[in-house]
Amino acid sequence: MHDVVRDVAIYIASEGNHIFMVSHDVNSEEFPRKDSYEQYSHMSIVANKFDELPRPILCPKLKLLMLKLCSGYPFKLQEDFFYGMGELNVLSMTGGTYMYSIQTFPASIQRLSNLRTLCLSDLTLDDISIIGELVTLEILSIRNSNLEELPVEIGKLTNLILLEFWNHLGELKKVLPGLLSRLELWNELEEFKRIPTGVWSEQGELKRISPGVLSRLVRLEELHVVGVRHCSYSTLRELESLSRLTVLTLDECSEDVIYSNLVLSSKLTRYILHVGGVGIEDSSMDNYSKIIALEVTETAPLGDWICHLLRKSELVHSTGKGSENVLTELQLDEFQNVEYLCLEECDSLTHSLNIYCQNNIPFPKLERLEVSECGGLQYVFCVLLAGESSTAACPDDDD
Repeated sequence: MHDVVRDVAIYIASEGNHIFMVSHDVNSEEFPRKDSYEQYSHMSIVANKFDELPRPILCPKLKLLMLKLCSGYPFKLQEDFFYGMGELNVLSMTGGTYMYSIQTFPASIQRLSNLRTLCLSDLTLDDISIIGELVTLEILSIRNSNLEELPVEIGKLTNLILLEFWNHLGELKKVLPGLLSRLELWNELEEFKRIPTGVWSEQGELKRISPGVLSRLVRLEELHVVGVRHCSYSTLRELESLSRLTVLTLDECSEDVIYSNLVLSSKLTRYILHVGGVGIEDSSMDNYSKIIALEVTETAPLGDWICHLLRKSELVHSTGKGSENVLTELQLDEFQNVEYLCLEECDSLTHSLNIYCQNNIPFPKLERLEVSECGGLQYVFCVLLAGESSTAACPDDDD
């Protein structure tokens, strides 16, 4: 069935001037079978075994090349492998396992003067500095590369609109100072991602973002910083320069940011803010556009920017003894936007929702309420309406 669907898709896509070639489970005896593939505009190749280095092929019309190399040992492509692909716009290269894959790029990759998108996945890359010569790149995605640093040459890619670095395999030790500040044309930066907690090794994290990097990316509209352990107040202060920001993801910020004051872009329409060790279900990421999850271990007043985001949030998850302050801020707006509220580990909490309704209907959008490990809780709701009060008590553990 898979082959039938694939063949039908290729037939439909090949109508017009597009000619596709899809070859799976090939080896060095089968590919390349000839020196020229002049008619093809799109090629997808999955190679399982290469007893010899794949030789260059002539593909003067090729716009897209997807190459998956499932070799059982590390190898190199021939230096002139890309010579005959001058019109290539999209290049995707994937290894079967990062331990047995391409180690260095062929020098001919710098001849791809029309390349707009480069995706690299599961490749053991010793050095990617040559990518800095691909100045036409707009999208660069690097996953599971086992790199130790993002080289300074990447700063030449001033046409980038999206950079994705997702490293599951080891520690990216540093981003060289001044690197990201040179990429001033980015509209989106999906900077660093990681796999879920529990799968990471102790070294599998990016330690920090170099000072002064974010503040210079003044054209950013989307910023995603995920898996940076020490995303502190000094780092977030740089966001004040990003007046065009509409989408923001901050993961595992240090707790000091909760009690600090910042001024973020007024154009934010989507955000995910994750402070401390609070987990968020993956499904929730898709269902809500404004998410805030806080580990609040202190009872100090919350920062103005946190209060502002809380009152606009659709999903609020708060854990720790400072959760009372979170509720206080939500009550000021009568829970007008909250759809999903989760409270944990706050023994001083005596009631979850206590609100005086004057003009608005309280919590008009609330669909889901979760309260756990709040030993002092007496009432779930305590609502005051025109001088009257009503409560909904918590059941005893024996009930």
